Formats: sequence, C-alpha cells, structure tokens
Amino acid sequence: MKEIKQFNQKTIYNHWKTDNYKKYAELVINSIFDMLKKRFYKGDKTINEIEKNTEQYPILASTFKEWILKYTASKHRPEKYKNKILFDLKNENDYKRAAIDFISGMTDSFAIKIFNEIIKF
Repeated sequence: MKEIKQFNQKTIYNHWKTDNYKKYAELVINSIFDMLKKRFYKGDKTINEIEKNTEQYPILASTFKEWILKYTASKHRPEKYKNKILFDLKNENDYKRAAIDFISGMTDSFAIKIFNEIIKF
C-alpha cells in the first residue's frame, strides 16, 4: 500500500500536467477567501455587510450568511442554533477561521460557481 501511495504521489499528483489545475484551484480558493475577508468582514457588523452584498453576490452572500449564523454569536442568530457557537465575529482571527471552514466545506463545483460569481464570468 505504501508503494502504491508513493507511486500515485510521484506519477499523478506531482506530475507537471497537473500544475495548471493546482494554480486554478489556488486562484479559486484565494479569490473566495479574499472576498470574504476584504468585502464582508466588518467586525460585529459583518452580518449587515453580508446582507448589503446579497444583490451583487447572491450565492456567496446568502450561503455564507446562513452558514455563519449557525456558528457565531450574533444578535441576528436564530434561536435554533444557540448551542453551536464556534466563532466570534468581533475577533478577526475567528472570522478568518470561519471563512476557511466555510470554503473547506465547499464542493469543487460550488467553489467554481462562487468564483464565477465573483469575477462575473
């Protein structure tokens, strides 16, 4: 099994033909993260800022808002999520971790759909 893993790593994952795919994946992920960090984060007013961007970025803003309300302490938070607080929007590092968790839960096709929305493709 170890030999198969090494072979796959060498001949498939680190093959020069995958370089463009890796660069594209990195561009997609970084673009989404930068959008969430630079455009949406406003400390304890983050939820309001996300709502302001719903028209311009409908898929990203609506899904991120729904997701972040589940895991943050916020006055906008529905009562049904009261026991799942993981992140504090007042703390920028917590917000960044929340954004990373949100992105890591995306499928490839959804991340590309969000990326296309960001660049208006």
